[in-house]
Amino acid sequence: MNVLHGRRGSLLALLASLSALLLAGGCALVPEEVSRSEPSAYLEYSPQIYARLSGQALRDITKGMNDEELSDFLTTLMSNPQVSQQAGQLSGQQGSSPQGQGAGVGSPSASSNATIDASFIKGFLDKTNSFGAGVRGIGTDQPRAEAVFLGRFSPISLRLALTMEGNWRRLDDGGYKSVQYPLYLRSPQAGWIHLSTEANPPQKAVLPLPFPEPMKALALSDIFISINDPKILFSGTLPLEASAIPLETVLVSGIIDSSGSAAVPVSSSGPGSPADALRNYAIELRVVAKDEATARAYRPVIRFLWAATAVRIFGNRGDIAALPLSLEGSVYVVRGIRLSGSEIRDILKPKGMPGGLTP
Repeated sequence: MNVLHGRRGSLLALLASLSALLLAGGCALVPEEVSRSEPSAYLEYSPQIYARLSGQALRDITKGMNDEELSDFLTTLMSNPQVSQQAGQLSGQQGSSPQGQGAGVGSPSASSNATIDASFIKGFLDKTNSFGAGVRGIGTDQPRAEAVFLGRFSPISLRLALTMEGNWRRLDDGGYKSVQYPLYLRSPQAGWIHLSTEANPPQKAVLPLPFPEPMKALALSDIFISINDPKILFSGTLPLEASAIPLETVLVSGIIDSSGSAAVPVSSSGPGSPADALRNYAIELRVVAKDEATARAYRPVIRFLWAATAVRIFGNRGDIAALPLSLEGSVYVVRGIRLSGSEIRDILKPKGMPGGLTP
């Protein structure tokens, strides 16, 4: 994703530090309230975009990726342009941009050549039960991001790893700051890891709204993306009057497809293998209007927006764009989308959704 897309450097330091999690042996004792919780419960700010993946979906999506691809993909999930630009400049790799020019988001010249061994990342992902990331400040010069991993993580092992690795400085509140990058790790707790580009959590406890409350059940899906600022999807591509209609949210949700039907084959620019496409996902898309009256009044415009959104999210999948858009109260729903793990991976990459959300 452009808004989340950073180079490997900003996350590789953390992933290297997390290696002690795999060396500690055994399983971390995770409190019951943590094991039953969701990543959104640990977010500190209300995001413009919230993305949630179950551990199984995360493993399916990364199946078949080599070391470099795994490093790139995990960094993409939680980093942002500010981190990536500074990481590229600090790493001293070829292609670092002079001040004023910047390392453009998605520019290969900004990336580090470092990778993490695939077996380590696989071990880390095997311990992950769910992952969530929130982004805000999209369209500004200071986008912010935070990411939460829930799983069988030991705080003692992680603290030891951070101390031994040497690229993290412990803070007074028990958290850690990257020595090289604008990246902060909140005080490690049993069962969860919280990364942020924000130095400090908000002083006042404000309950984040990562998605509309009525969609809480959907947020437990294997794949869940809540675009809480729908204009992100249409900015720069549609007339102002079309992108300014009162929409609340655009939601993408998906569960493992148990019907046995195969995903529609599609040519993909991303890596893939026969094994990568064995598990498919049943995907639904929802466009939430302000109220039912608004949804009905703007029916022709919303159908036009669906066609544009389908291209923005799913690329050249004419079969998806042709699916019916049904109105259920104030929510337009598209069902019947089938995607493989590799196709979902392409959607989450910089040139897909939400990668194409930023003009």
